[in-house]
Amino acid sequence: MIRAAAISLAAVGPAAAEVPAPIRAEMIPVAQCWNVGSLSPVAALTSVTVAFSLSRDGKVVTDSLKMTAWDGTSEAAALEAYEAARRAILRCSQDGFDLPAEQYDAWKHIEMTFDPRRMEVS
Repeated sequence: MIRAAAISLAAVGPAAAEVPAPIRAEMIPVAQCWNVGSLSPVAALTSVTVAFSLSRDGKVVTDSLKMTAWDGTSEAAALEAYEAARRAILRCSQDGFDLPAEQYDAWKHIEMTFDPRRMEVS
């Protein structure tokens, strides 16, 4: 099982303050799609922040995915960690996330930080 703390999420933009807490954590679940085992030892020590936009049906706008920050030993490791995070987001969002349509302005832009150093297997 992956600890929830290994992935953190924030809505971004002017309407982000309107996002209720459940959207921030439970309604954009990607931990089960994040394959940390595929990372090299160096990338497994690197956290990455990924920004993306969602369409009104809760699906990721694929060309909006971008790494906005990283913390680790090298840019190459950050790119590897970003690709694993990107795959997790795309894999888990295939059917769209179940988000309240009336709050679209609050959740249309998301940032997620993936930190394999904070994982725990149980």
